[in-house]
Amino acid sequence: MLAIVIPYYNIYFFQKTIDSLVNQTNKNFSLYISDDASPNNPKILLDEYKKILKFTYKRFEYNLGANSLEKHWQRSLELIDNEDWVSILGDDDVLSSNYVEKFYQYLGEINNRKIDVIRFSSVVIDDADKIMSQIYTNPIYEKSTDFLERRRKGGTRSSLSEYVFRREKILNHKFINLPLAWHSDDLLVLECSSYGMVFSINDSFVLIRKGDFSISGSSNNLDLKTNASFKYYSYLLNKRVARFTEIQQNIFYTKLEGIILFNKRRLDFWYSILKTYLKNGRIVQLMGVVLKSFNKAISDR
Repeated sequence: MLAIVIPYYNIYFFQKTIDSLVNQTNKNFSLYISDDASPNNPKILLDEYKKILKFTYKRFEYNLGANSLEKHWQRSLELIDNEDWVSILGDDDVLSSNYVEKFYQYLGEINNRKIDVIRFSSVVIDDADKIMSQIYTNPIYEKSTDFLERRRKGGTRSSLSEYVFRREKILNHKFINLPLAWHSDDLLVLECSSYGMVFSINDSFVLIRKGDFSISGSSNNLDLKTNASFKYYSYLLNKRVARFTEIQQNIFYTKLEGIILFNKRRLDFWYSILKTYLKNGRIVQLMGVVLKSFNKAISDR
């Protein structure tokens, strides 16, 4: 069975998220709503749905998401019962009405292939529900590591709400605290798939909201996003480098170098890069980064 977990905090579009679950053509799912001590208690809203939607609601008395969204996700996952598959749905995202139906339609093939991560197609919408993108579809079978490379080329996008994970994989995953949970979804997909194959469902989709209230749509958190990106790429190169091809590794190095060139005074970044490059035998490349940084510092004067 499928468990849909909503780590709730913002009420602005929450009703639309709930309505998309009410409208599912297949109701064979369990819904768990975990309230991160939100100042906007959803109880009055949820009371309206008790007769038409079965769900488990838990309000936590202390907020975790302000400091670590991953910790709130982790305790949210502890609410699920014995479902075999788990989706973590954003409290402002919307599922197409055939989402659950299509999940079960392909489940036999997914289990036969022993795949642990499922990805739905996606569409980006704004706060007014206006469609802002094409429908992003994906290869039916694709290695999670290859997907990162394809996304870098601008051919696709990704966010947590469009994935479904095998229960045992996501419960065994050790979340790393990345600021704003930026890249945490990428890392979750990589590790739950064991850096292997992901199955894509393209005839159903998730509407991903990107607006003023979303982390991805906000421009007031760029420093935190930069910190998260640096920590994410450093983790892959220090802990999982053998999982990637030389081309993919070079992409990560390029990302780190771009961050360091625009944050030359961040000694913690320099210390981390020094350890990473020396560990992986990239001494010549490290010297190149130092030279580029020096030249940029001169040109910026």
